[in-house]
This record gives sequence, structure tokens and C-alpha cells, in this order.
Amino acid sequence: MSISTYKSSSFSITCLLSLVLYLFSIQLSDAVRRGTVDTRTMIMCYERDGDYGKAALWYEAAADCLEIISRPMMLITIKYHQRYGMDKLAESGIKELDQIDKQREQYLRSARLCWGKSVTAQGMLASEQTKIDRFIGEWVSYYPNQFYDFGLYVDLFGKRQYLFLQKGNYEAALNLEADSAEMCADLYLKITIAYFKSQLLKGHRSDVCRLLISQYEEVRDVHLQRAILLRQLARKGSRIRPSEVMVRNFKVPKVRTKLTSDQAINIAKSCVSVKSILASYQGVRAYPRFQGFAWTVSFCNHGWGNLVMVIVNDQTGEVVDVLDQSKS
Repeated sequence: MSISTYKSSSFSITCLLSLVLYLFSIQLSDAVRRGTVDTRTMIMCYERDGDYGKAALWYEAAADCLEIISRPMMLITIKYHQRYGMDKLAESGIKELDQIDKQREQYLRSARLCWGKSVTAQGMLASEQTKIDRFIGEWVSYYPNQFYDFGLYVDLFGKRQYLFLQKGNYEAALNLEADSAEMCADLYLKITIAYFKSQLLKGHRSDVCRLLISQYEEVRDVHLQRAILLRQLARKGSRIRPSEVMVRNFKVPKVRTKLTSDQAINIAKSCVSVKSILASYQGVRAYPRFQGFAWTVSFCNHGWGNLVMVIVNDQTGEVVDVLDQSKS
């Protein structure tokens, strides 16, 4: 399908579309680095404690997240922009890719500096590496699993699709949704499936990796089948909303946690030091996130931003660490 199909004759629609794409280019920059934000929490905790060996491992994990997750995600979006002649966005993506590579090198330099100061026992490092493997295993499925909820879909596809439907251009809306389904499938293939295949080659948790590869390949195939159906409907001139087009139900593999997100929040809230830090702040909200081995609960408000980060052990329900960010 040519890009001309996506062009609107209305000046106001064109202007709004340009704004949408501009905002997307800004937000994607944050999105592709999201996994490294959570590595920073662990790095700050270990550097504060002088445990430079573990800090080094997490710097390397941050570099790995950029290589395994951020880089493929950016390459996929650049390919899409180039496919439809969105030259300025493609150029921005290429610059962003260069920044990702530079940031990765910076993380690796920081890791080398930490290794130079490390006195951490080998057994402790091995245990920490296991946590990191679980952390990355959780994050490689994060964006594909959440694709239709925020980020890439909402900013690149959802808003444009809304404009097409407002004008009654169902063909363009259906083809755009097909593009999104293909992109989601590509994210699963080049991030999630690729990661677990690499772990399988290394002999890490072979049975688990084989199962996850099989499950995620099935999920990817469902998205590809939906893309085919959407394009068929577009060619037939069907006046149906993309959200109504489904092929079959499927379940995305989920990590079983002992604690729920609400339980993790309540445990974090009950910590005496957390209560003390938050006592003088209003409008505080808690944001829990399972990291593959533990929960992180970030307490924030609009006036200050991040106030305190709490790490909660998923198995024991204990508060492992508290990172006070209210004075930083």
C-alpha cells in the first residue's frame, strides 16, 4: 500500500497528524530506554553501599537492555518510517540509534570502573547475575505485551487511525491497524523470541526457554494472521472498525508472582523509613513494577517527581532496600 493512501486532503487533519508524529518522536526516545531506568535503581543502591561488583553487573545489564531491547525496537520503527517515506522521522530514529550506542558504551565504561574497585565475592556475583537474568527475561516481553496499551501503538498508530475513522476512511484505518499488528509481531520476533533463543544456545534454563519460544511464536503468529485479515477487509472496502477485527483469543505467557502489585504497595507503604520520607508530601502515588526477581515500588508526586523507591522481595514479602530520592 502506498503512503498516498494515508494522506488527508484536509489541512487541519494534516497539521494534527504532523503534531502526532512529532510528539511520537519525542516519546519514543524515552520508551526505548525504559528498561535501563530500572537498572539504574539497582546501580544507585549498590554504589551507595560500596558494592561495586554488583553495581558493575547492573551497568552491564543496562548495556544489555539497550542492545537486546532498545536497539531492535528503534530499528523496527526506522524501517517503518522509511517504508512510508517519513524521512524526517527516519532521520531522527537513526540519530536516536546512535545515541543508544553511545549510551551503551558509557554503561560499559562505568562497569569497567566499578570492576576496578570491586571486592565482591564470586558467589555473591553469581547470585546477582541470576537476578539480572530474570530481570531481562521480564523486560524482553514488556513492550510487545503492552504494545496496544501505550507507547508505539497509541502514538504512531492509534491517533492517526482515529483521524481516518473520523473522515470515514476505513480502508486507511484498517491498513494502518495491519501495519501495527505486523510491527507487534516483529517486536516479538526480534526482541522476545530472539532473546530466549540466545539463552537456549547458552544452555540457560533450556526447558523453560523452549516453552517460552513456542508460546511467543504462537502469539506472534496470531498478530500476523490478524494483519492478513485486516488487509483483506481493507481491499474489500469493509466499513468495520479495526478494534472489531479479531482472529482468535490467545494468552500471553505471564510470570507467576507470589505477591500482587497491591500487596507490594502495601508492604512498601508500611515501611517505617518510607512513612517518614513521605510524611511531608501530598498527592503521592505508588507505581509498582515486577522486575523478574523482586518488586520495585516508586512513590512520586507531581511537585517533586520520584520521592522514594522501595525494593520488595517477591518470595518473602520483605523490604530489601529503600532508596531515598526526595533530597536528590
